Amino acid sequence: MLATHRPLVVPIILAGLATTGGAAWGEGRSPVEAVAAETLSAGSQEQIRGTVQDGRVTVSVDGTVVFEYVAPASGPKCYVKTLCSPKGINVFRDSPPDHVHHHGLMFAVGVDGVDYWAEGPGCGTQTTQGTIHLETRQENGRSMARVLHPIIWRDGQGNPQLAEERELLLVRSNQPQFPTLLVWHTRLEVTETDTGRTLWGRHYFGLGCRFVEAMDTGGTFYNSAGGNSVATTNDKSAEWCAYSANVGGQPVTVVIIDHPRNLRHPSVWFTMDQPFAYLSATLNLANEKYFLKTGATLDLRYVVAVWDGTPSATEIEKVASRFSNSSGRLKGVNDKRE
Repeated sequence: MLATHRPLVVPIILAGLATTGGAAWGEGRSPVEAVAAETLSAGSQEQIRGTVQDGRVTVSVDGTVVFEYVAPASGPKCYVKTLCSPKGINVFRDSPPDHVHHHGLMFAVGVDGVDYWAEGPGCGTQTTQGTIHLETRQENGRSMARVLHPIIWRDGQGNPQLAEERELLLVRSNQPQFPTLLVWHTRLEVTETDTGRTLWGRHYFGLGCRFVEAMDTGGTFYNSAGGNSVATTNDKSAEWCAYSANVGGQPVTVVIIDHPRNLRHPSVWFTMDQPFAYLSATLNLANEKYFLKTGATLDLRYVVAVWDGTPSATEIEKVASRFSNSSGRLKGVNDKRE
């Protein structure tokens, strides 16, 4: 089983989030070393605060909630409920009446004969195994929050099938033209079997997000392969996929970026805009199952970027390129370098 509290590797994107000293994290130095070498601008820092209470992580910047992560004691899922653009527009919707099992930004697949995407009798659950850890800090014009969460995936009878170490890193710049960034890092290992587990899926299983109701109509999908509609992005492979729509008359864009080291990169995407909008980065498990051997690890990394406005493909590529090429590692405030 994965050891709890072990520092996870998080590639730091920060593309476009150039530091005042000119060097971005991961360029020749560790993030901690890079930050330590740069001068913080007095008075330029936002005030970030975080709390963990009853399985809910809440992060506020200057008194406004910008991020919420929910981990119910009995599941069925652990997920990001709230993620705001730099102007404070939340883009995710939790458990709408039409699909109550859609929870903001969530990750779920099938394991052996168990469905972790759906909810109800016979379905699997994701439950906390240990303690949720939260770190917050401000460095060089950025506000950051890091969540470490150990999870057990249990079948409908409560038997453990997978152990997950999940790490989430929120990065916000004090410059509103840059996107809010969320790094999602999942590590899965098999439990309670001498052989392994078969991962399977439907065409939308993976890292998926349900958008706020205002984004259900009038939006546009586009991707790194030049697609610009559902017809040209759904069930297509691409390094990233974006969705832009209006919220309260303000355009906002959500982009998910697949890391090149992920299984079956580039991701096969699920997109839809009728009767509501949805976006998932999938592992193509609907067409090809994956056997995770006992003792092996499935390591998955994604970036979710939220822009105010509609970024061009070139702007998104800058973020994607930094994410893909970065060898930077973020350590906790008190972590030692390995």
